[in-house]
Amino acid sequence: MKILNFKNKSLNIFLGYSYRYKKYMIAVIILSILASSMSAVPAWLSKKFVDDVLIGQNKDMFMWIIGGIFAATVIKVISAYYSEVASNFVTETIKREIKIDIFSHLEKLPISYFKKNKLGDTLSKLTNDTSSLGRIGFIVFEMFKEFLLVLILTIRMFQVDYILALVSLVLLPLIIRVVRKFTKKIRKYGRERQDTTGKVTAFTQETLSGIFVIKAFNNTSFVIDKYKDLTKGEFEQSYKTTKIKAKVSPINEVITTFMVLLVVLYGGYQILVAKNITSGDLISFVTALGLMHQPLKRLINKNNDLQDSLPSADRVVEIFDEKVETDVFGEAVEFNEKIQDIKFENVNYKYDDSNEYVLKNINLDVKAGEIVAFVGKSGSGKTTLVNLLARFFNTDEGKITVNGVNIKNIHLDTYRNKFA
Repeated sequence: MKILNFKNKSLNIFLGYSYRYKKYMIAVIILSILASSMSAVPAWLSKKFVDDVLIGQNKDMFMWIIGGIFAATVIKVISAYYSEVASNFVTETIKREIKIDIFSHLEKLPISYFKKNKLGDTLSKLTNDTSSLGRIGFIVFEMFKEFLLVLILTIRMFQVDYILALVSLVLLPLIIRVVRKFTKKIRKYGRERQDTTGKVTAFTQETLSGIFVIKAFNNTSFVIDKYKDLTKGEFEQSYKTTKIKAKVSPINEVITTFMVLLVVLYGGYQILVAKNITSGDLISFVTALGLMHQPLKRLINKNNDLQDSLPSADRVVEIFDEKVETDVFGEAVEFNEKIQDIKFENVNYKYDDSNEYVLKNINLDVKAGEIVAFVGKSGSGKTTLVNLLARFFNTDEGKITVNGVNIKNIHLDTYRNKFA
């Protein structure tokens, strides 16, 4: 998987998968540029409409403008359709590949991972959070299209009058500051919500799988109350995120309104007093600014959605960061013979979260055909012995051999086939 050099690791992973479909990506970029360009056509034609048609009474130009708008609309609709189809194909394909890769990676993780992580939380990452990582693709594509349209309209504004353009964009840094401020909070609350969702999923899975025990001990009311508490936390974090998102749009709306008022005031002065621009220039400029409003608003909203999705994606990345089982320690030994002898030689073992050995100085020699029973109280290490033999865990000290060969030097697939 190709990893690109972006600051956020989740975006790196998504873009790495996207690189596999660079032909589709190039097609999406070209179609997006085409669709965005056609969406901006009215900003160019409005000048001609005012100066040549309304003021100049040019009837032929009027028909050309009508035809141009119609042609631009047809091209925009067709290119936007194929752009969305292509981007959705890439997004859904990547989502599927990520799920397969995550599942494959989980299958190769050591047993210790599943002992320290709740199954329900892992399932939540595999299902809900992987979908969020795939959703990032759709959001990124949408943001790219909106950004293109904003860029093209900005170019038009500078073509008409660069001073007027600078006046209209003077409050843009304030919008960026507002967005950045709320972005951090959205990501923070989004991460908390996804962690809580994982806990809810884990609790649900554990509860339903142990329903016989719960009913036998009459713990139904306790379990329901616990579930209410967990879902209350999930609701509160979702509500916090919703409130933050709801604040961004109206604040930017007010700032944008001031931008338009500044343009109208300065533009009116340029027409009526300085006479540096025509009425068509001002209408063209205002049209470009008006057309920019919705894509800019959608761009901000998509950024909020992206920040909301990234914490889920980060949880998926945590699984990718987990190291798979070590296949072979040291030099690999080919082992194709039938097992005749199993030996434990001075084996010591302790769990990762413990400082005390659960097994110490274990010596055992079992020949083929012999039957061995392990007897002892709960927690004395009986299951751990079997887990060490199957290489679900690895010894801290000492060694386990089969036919005189250290099991750590045998490929896992080859070794476990002897037990299968």
